[in-house]
Amino acid sequence: MIDLLSIAAEAEWSSGLTTNESSISDLQRIPWNSSPVRQEFGFAGVRTQNTEDERSNRVLHLHPRWDSRGIVRGVFPALTLPAKAFFKSRVGFLEGATGTNGVIFEIWESHWELHDAGPSHYHNRLAVYHKTYTRTLTPLEVDLSHLSGKEVQIEIRVLAAGNSGQDWAAILNPRVEEEARLRVPAQILNIRTSQLKVVVANESRPIEGRGDEPYLGAIYARSIGGIRGSTKVIVLDNLKTLGNNIRQGRTVSISLDAELGVIDLVAHRDRFGIMGLFFVAMEEDRRGKDTVRSVLRDTAKRMEECFRVHIEQRRDWFVRGAEIQRTLGDCIVDGSSGGGLFTGKLIRWLFRGDDEIGQARLMFITAPADTESRLVPAGAFLIPSEPSEFILDFYARTGDAVTTFLSSESPLETSRPDEDRSNFRGHYRVTIQVNTLTDGRLTPAHDRR
Repeated sequence: MIDLLSIAAEAEWSSGLTTNESSISDLQRIPWNSSPVRQEFGFAGVRTQNTEDERSNRVLHLHPRWDSRGIVRGVFPALTLPAKAFFKSRVGFLEGATGTNGVIFEIWESHWELHDAGPSHYHNRLAVYHKTYTRTLTPLEVDLSHLSGKEVQIEIRVLAAGNSGQDWAAILNPRVEEEARLRVPAQILNIRTSQLKVVVANESRPIEGRGDEPYLGAIYARSIGGIRGSTKVIVLDNLKTLGNNIRQGRTVSISLDAELGVIDLVAHRDRFGIMGLFFVAMEEDRRGKDTVRSVLRDTAKRMEECFRVHIEQRRDWFVRGAEIQRTLGDCIVDGSSGGGLFTGKLIRWLFRGDDEIGQARLMFITAPADTESRLVPAGAFLIPSEPSEFILDFYARTGDAVTTFLSSESPLETSRPDEDRSNFRGHYRVTIQVNTLTDGRLTPAHDRR
């Protein structure tokens, strides 16, 4: 194994401004482990402190230049890569970087090859990953096996994702090691919430010409049966208002800075597991976002613990249909709140805060390749092999304190009212784009440049 953190002081560290996908302008050397007094040109060093997962770690700490196009990069000394080489690390932020709008991690390599016509230099980008502050570190692995035996310079870049404020990037245990076991090409699930349509406006006594101010919150959860440590829960609580005065019938695009997307590695594809997003749709009214954020976080903690007990510790949780329903009912639905996902708190503050339009979920089942589709629970899907689009509907009816379509008796059945749609005091339709990538590399959630 080659520990890159141990030789990071020998790397050449510099900062600049991105001009296009690969070029950097105004490139300037920066000192290693400089004092924090003058760091407007960026920072590179080692820190031992809490990361966003609230654990103390010794990390490679990087900060791009203080500019919307800022970048910091380190070019490591040339290394002869072992057979079946892989770059491995976990990436994220130092604890407290809640003001960041994310950074982009990039892994590059450069090497020379000798040809009949002479030596040729190659400089290639191998991986791109847009990371936001999610209170969890994300594995970042890159297949270097095609470079095994070659003398290669590894280059790590961190780019500001539109704003460099609190871009306190952290890379835990960056290393190059030999992958001993046969490796299945990585499959990566990329979920992006792309647009919202106000089908029926929320106002119970509509004001002439007045539209809605919609926003979404979500919880992403993943757990694999029988694989300890596989449970991962991320709270998507940016709660950005998606538009002002959105009239009935209008559709708005959801920008990337709303942070309503997830990229995750589909691990242990030979096991039954869950990967899903659980949404609540709201209409901004009386500044209730702090309460929504609190409810999301409380719910996420309970969901994570439940998945650890009922899925992560039991390989056979998927064996029987009734058991699936019971397990997911326990973890996803809080029966004490009348079948709602986000607990009875919503009922108590509904008329003092923002209006809940409804709740919905997009849930995928990881399963062995020979699994028959009829075994997949209603309301869930096998992970698609091609780019796909899913539609989620959120409904609220006149007079309802809280409307939800997660039934405690049948938590995977999505029911919808049969009565006249005019009774709705709110109906939002959200489009979700899902893409799976199987080329063995992490690829962009987006390309901002």
